[in-house]
Amino acid sequence: MRNNTMVMLGASVAFGALAVILARGWISAAVESEFEAAPLPALVTQTALPRAPETLPVLVAAHDIAFGENLSPESFEVVQYPEDAVPMQTFEDPGELFSTLEPGEPLRALADIRALEPVFADRISGPGAKLSLSQRIREGYVATGVAVDPITGVGGHVVPGDLVDVMHITQPDPEDKPELFTTDILLQAVRVLGVDQNAAQSTEEASVARTVTLEVDRRDLQVLALGVETGTLALALRGLGETDYVTAPSLRSDQLTPARKSATPPPRTRKPAKKTDDGRTNVRVVRGEEVKSVRVRRSETVQTADASDSTTATTPANMGGYLAGGR
Repeated sequence: MRNNTMVMLGASVAFGALAVILARGWISAAVESEFEAAPLPALVTQTALPRAPETLPVLVAAHDIAFGENLSPESFEVVQYPEDAVPMQTFEDPGELFSTLEPGEPLRALADIRALEPVFADRISGPGAKLSLSQRIREGYVATGVAVDPITGVGGHVVPGDLVDVMHITQPDPEDKPELFTTDILLQAVRVLGVDQNAAQSTEEASVARTVTLEVDRRDLQVLALGVETGTLALALRGLGETDYVTAPSLRSDQLTPARKSATPPPRTRKPAKKTDDGRTNVRVVRGEEVKSVRVRRSETVQTADASDSTTATTPANMGGYLAGGR
């Protein structure tokens, strides 16, 4: 029986070993098939780079361009702008600017343009190269000219872009005696568009002008027209940024004249000398060629000589002889 037990134990060990070998083979085959179906990912992965934004050509100034300067294709160059940053009302090619012009017609700048600044449609003249102010006048306004001289034009210190007040001085009625002038402030904070033929806001030098172009609405245009016909207009330059309206009443020329003094001064009255009676009188004294007046005490007593009374009284008659005698 012991032999049977040993046989059964040996058989169990053999079958267990066989089961382990078979299991390992099956697992290895299963793992290999799994790797073949799904290969391992690469150790180094490639990162996708962002796509460059789309760009569009934009026409810019090749150099600083001054107001009124004649333009040529060499005045511009093309720069690439991001598609979402392209300004409105710009051009892509210089040919767009010159294609609408007649042969020989110039193209001019209506404003200062800095180097590499985009060229906008309102900065250059249109067909016919008309260098006008029409593109700078605000909606609802018009431009009108006012004649000035060195006095009424603030000595030539008014330049385009300034704000001015317009004063009105009326002409006197010839029948008024004396003649009376009246002044009023017609308009306030009026924008200057140009001085003579100059409309550049970058003007720094003062120049004595004959005409100043103002930007006004149609009501103020009528006021200016009446002011020109009824008197003289003068400009007053405002400080930078001063746009407040100030109430100022009319002023007449007689309000500037101080109270007048009488043309004929009153006669001078001489005050009578104050009389004083101090018991003295004026006596003329003559000593040779010398004559002078002295005051002596007056006495109405008669000079007497009495043996019993040594008092001496002096009368005017005796006093005259006394003085005449040179004593």
